[in-house]
Amino acid sequence: AGVVGPYGIDYTDVDHDDGHRVHLSEINLRLGGTTHPFGMAQTATGATTDPHADGLLTDDGPRVYIASDNLKDPSLVGTSPEVVIAQVRTAGLAFDRATGTGVTLHLMGALPEHGKVGAVAIARSHDEAEAMFAELTALLTSGTA
Repeated sequence: AGVVGPYGIDYTDVDHDDGHRVHLSEINLRLGGTTHPFGMAQTATGATTDPHADGLLTDDGPRVYIASDNLKDPSLVGTSPEVVIAQVRTAGLAFDRATGTGVTLHLMGALPEHGKVGAVAIARSHDEAEAMFAELTALLTSGTA
């Protein structure tokens, strides 16, 4: 209560032998690793936040996202950002402003040298976001990107 501005919450789900379960790892009341993906999802969709909604709220309904800044594969070393963007677009995964869903990419500068990219998969439901992110991961690690 009373927090205004960016914050990040890291979750973990651990079952202990004694029957206890850990759900929350830490709360960061500052800009953190989750700030950039949240900003990308909010900006791309034009969404607002609603403490009673599950994720972001757009004029066309809620949006949720899954993100990583560490999608990495040795086969991507030497690949240009333009090639990966084209592959994502061809696979039908690129963000579509009309539907407010799809994948946005970031950290593209790390792609040629390190084979690493970041991505945010934005969808209408958690299941859709997970499926989209899995498809993106398979695309990037298949050696065809």
